[in-house]
Amino acid sequence: MSSPRLCERPAGKRVLAPTEDLLIRCVSHTFGGDEVRHASNDVDWGRFITLAREQGVLHWLGSNQSLTTLLPAHVLDAARSERTVTAERNLLLSAELVRLLGYFREAGVEVLVFKGVIAAIQFYGDLVERPSGDLDLLVRVRDYPRAAATLIEAGYEPGVEYLTSLQRAFSHSGRGTDVDLHWGVPPTLPRFSARVLWRHRAQVELIGTRVPTFDKHSATAVTAINAVKAYWNVSLRQHIDVTVALRSLNGNEWRTLLRRAKRIGCLHCVLAAARVSDSLFPNILPAHISSDALRLSVATLISDEVIEHLFDRSRSAPPTRVFATRSDYDSALDSRTFGRYADGLRRAIAPNAADEEWLELPPHLRFLYYVLRPLRLLLIGRRREPTE
Repeated sequence: MSSPRLCERPAGKRVLAPTEDLLIRCVSHTFGGDEVRHASNDVDWGRFITLAREQGVLHWLGSNQSLTTLLPAHVLDAARSERTVTAERNLLLSAELVRLLGYFREAGVEVLVFKGVIAAIQFYGDLVERPSGDLDLLVRVRDYPRAAATLIEAGYEPGVEYLTSLQRAFSHSGRGTDVDLHWGVPPTLPRFSARVLWRHRAQVELIGTRVPTFDKHSATAVTAINAVKAYWNVSLRQHIDVTVALRSLNGNEWRTLLRRAKRIGCLHCVLAAARVSDSLFPNILPAHISSDALRLSVATLISDEVIEHLFDRSRSAPPTRVFATRSDYDSALDSRTFGRYADGLRRAIAPNAADEEWLELPPHLRFLYYVLRPLRLLLIGRRREPTE
């Protein structure tokens, strides 16, 4: 596998504005980092509240008693109010998740719940400690049609299908809840192994109900993927998720995580996410994790790219500042041997919507698409391939 290309003139180290710097230091201290002794006179407190809310960390600032003498009263009031909103929202989502699991059991569809309220319990041990916007459910590809039908039966309306995120959004206007139904673990490329994730499952108790999810190591690996997969749209909350998940791992558990990540194909993601956490929130991760995160040069490059775009939160990818192109960045995330070649082969032979549009076959003959797809590509090329 060839090395990803880098920018000919890499960007210098990003200099944070006083407001951004203070927010990172406050969040870091909340989770065991260095004490924040003073705030710069240049801090824009209105911007501080907005930024903390956008980054998903405002509610944590209201739980840190040592910040009460540092932060103005109106900032603390906003943080405590946000904490109340988080608690109410997570209770609503938890109750809705329990209701939906009943529908899936009746339909015979196996689901795994991840991120959101499950991460709050799995990593923080408290439903209030992590804000959640929606519910994320993973089903096997073969079960996706039945799972979608089950959500519709439960009162949800299908929304936009995000092919690059391997998911479709569903919403329930009456309950005010949203569900992202995944048929794989994003991103589309590199293609990480969902089979390994399904092999290592666990259950977490949520408001008296056992909820199926990933085990501790797989959940941490997926959290790391989410923290670095899109360098232009990552929040501080996602990096805190990684930090909290990693800081409790002893040496044996850390090595187990690395072996698991290697089988999933996301070893570079785990090491890069650890490197970002250690850079943003120093003196929190155990020494054995901090030192390992520094050993792989590609992980350092990935973390540098993520930190360069910190606080950007763009909807579309801006130009890379460390890697030559976004494609080079995506390639660097892939720790599989010959992974890109496998993805290229899969893209070449796996049928998709363009094949169905070219020739519609009845359900019992759909297997013929594997034969017809190469023929279509030879006849008309890739002009009608769906964009990623």
